[in-house]
Amino acid sequence: DWTEHRLECLFRDYMPDIDWKNRNASEAMIADALWWLERFDLDGARIDAVKHVDDLAVTNLAMRVNERFEIGGLDYYLKGETAMGWVGDDLAANAGEYEMINRYIGPNGLDGQADFVLYHAVVDNVFTKYATGDAAASDYQHLDYWTARSQDQYVDGATMVPFIGSHDVPRFASRADAGTADEWNQWVEQGLPGQPGDDSPYSAALQAFTWLLTTPGAPMLYA
Repeated sequence: DWTEHRLECLFRDYMPDIDWKNRNASEAMIADALWWLERFDLDGARIDAVKHVDDLAVTNLAMRVNERFEIGGLDYYLKGETAMGWVGDDLAANAGEYEMINRYIGPNGLDGQADFVLYHAVVDNVFTKYATGDAAASDYQHLDYWTARSQDQYVDGATMVPFIGSHDVPRFASRADAGTADEWNQWVEQGLPGQPGDDSPYSAALQAFTWLLTTPGAPMLYA
């Protein structure tokens, strides 16, 4: 369980963990992040795999960004990625998902995070299932309800990040293609999915992007 064992799980055996309690390691990582922000005049940063490092790692980074760049009134946008799931069509059942994402947002933390609950609620259950004719597809009332929950379940003032796809999941058009059985293949040796056989996945993508670009927050576009 990547949440229960978030600090012990190992993605790959060739990726050794970093001990953020070690001051030298922590300072090296923070210095690198500050260098990228300053050297390339960035407006913010994406903080990956937030729940898999000690909480102090996020706090230390956010506070150092504040001390270095924000004293004069600038506001750098720190967007986190805390991958969570979906526990069904019940708000109370998803409380733990919201809670873990919220855990890292605040004045001494992140400004917002990728909205994984909304992704699973809408992309998994509405757009892709409807496009493929899945009888289990949810309707637009479902979409409206869970979109609204993204406005009242997160920390006040947070700028959340809705999305319909990322580098971690199969491409939207492949998932919305009823004519493929290889949409979940993500590696060349598996046989990557080809172009859709008709226009329906593209129509679904137009609807999904329209929803994305009219939803409050900082929408993430993954080309």
